[in-house]
Order: sequence, then C-alpha cells, then structure tokens
Amino acid sequence: DQVGMEECLMCREGKYSIAGQNVCESCPVGHEPNADRTGCNKCPKGYYAEQGSVCKECQVGKFQRSEGLGECYPCTAGKYADQMNSTDCTPCEEGKFSASAAATKCDSCNPGKFTASTDQKFCDICEDGKIAASEGSRICEPCSVGKYSAATRDKCLDCEPGKFANVNGQNQCNRCTVGKYTNATSDKSACALCDVGKFQSETGKQNCTVCPAGFACIAGSIAPSQCGVGFHSADGAETCGTCQAGFHCDSATTTTTVMTVTKRCVAG
Repeated sequence: DQVGMEECLMCREGKYSIAGQNVCESCPVGHEPNADRTGCNKCPKGYYAEQGSVCKECQVGKFQRSEGLGECYPCTAGKYADQMNSTDCTPCEEGKFSASAAATKCDSCNPGKFTASTDQKFCDICEDGKIAASEGSRICEPCSVGKYSAATRDKCLDCEPGKFANVNGQNQCNRCTVGKYTNATSDKSACALCDVGKFQSETGKQNCTVCPAGFACIAGSIAPSQCGVGFHSADGAETCGTCQAGFHCDSATTTTTVMTVTKRCVAG
C-alpha cells in the first residue's frame, strides 16, 4: 500500500463533489446528486427538492410544471390533483366544484344547485321556477305546467287546490279568479269554470257554491242571478222557469217550493 493514501468515500445523500475535492457540497434547491455523486441534476416536473436533499414527489393536491424547483404549488380552488407527482391540476368538471386550495378531488353539487362550466369554486342555486333534482347537476330544469319550484330548488311541487300554473318554470302558483276553481284532483295547468248551477265570488277557491233557489247560475258564474218576477227556480238551477199556470211569482227570487206551496192563485 502507498503511504499517505486515504480511502475515498461516497458523499451522503443530497451532496456531491468533483474530482480532487476533499469535501462534499450540497446540491442547490431543485436538484439532487447524480448516481456517482459527481454533480447535480435538475428535479423533473412533478418533483421538488430543498437544498442538500433529493427530489421528492409532489403530494396530492399539489403540482409542479417546471424542472429544478424547490417546492410544489397547491392547486387553486376549482381544480384538483388526485395523483402524486402531478405536473398540473385538473379543472373540476361541470356539476362539481372545489371550494379550497390543494384539493385532491371535486365535490358534486348538492340537489338544487348546479355548475354549467368547469373550474368552479362553488355551485350556483337554480333560478326561480327551475330545479336540479340530483347531485352533480350541470343544468336546472324548469317545472312543468301545474307545478312550481320548492324553496330548496330540488323538486317541483303540485299547485295547491285553488291555484294554477299555466306556463313552465314558475316558482309560485296563481290564484284562480272568480267563477273558477281547482281541487285536489284537478289539472293544475288551468282553473276550471264553475259548473252550471254553481258560482264562486272569491279568488283562490277549490270548489264552487250551489246556486240558491230563486236564482240561476250559468257556467263560470261569479254570483247568482235573480230569477225576476214571474219566474222561479230550485237549488242548483242553470236557468229560471216561467211561473206555472195557476200560480203567481211576485218576487224576483221566488223558489220552486214557495211557488207550489204558497203561491197558488185563489179561485175567481
């Protein structure tokens, strides 16, 4: 053996030396030693290295799209990275969102909300008269006629009796006008006229009132009409009848019962 010769040792992890040096030096930020520790190489995309270290993978939720850097960057809200050593972040697709940075996944919009485009930080609420019935909706659908949107925007509800919705996309139903109605089993796209022999003088009603005797009610009546002198009617009449021979109808509201019982003409 030659006297004075010292054994050469491999530099430890994160350091290197060139020929003839008796000390090891740290690789700069974003670099790691090559295989024989004689120099440093840049960290590839998706990796990072602190000074005097080795290249490490970017964690999920972070990325690095350049070589030779000392840190990975968090994905911004609206994007995510679900793999290690990501070189970029993926935008959330329609119907999904990520509200915070460094997301590892996107969340689906709740029912009643939607996103119509990618890269969203939050979901929008469906506008009045429209709904999103399921999670992850990309659009909102209008409620059909006879229905209106619930406050939660996740379902359409039938109009209540006495109301109607005659166009798509309503967030409330309209009251039936006088002379009309809807009930629990009615088609709520329109109000029906009161049947003959009935009337309704108020709005928003689910039934009509039977026309009283001494009056007449045509279909859609908003109030009973008096028969007039010389005429009579029973309950629920569409028209009044002429006073029968041998009887007299001297009141404008003579009922059929009153005519036959108390209005017979006296002999002579």
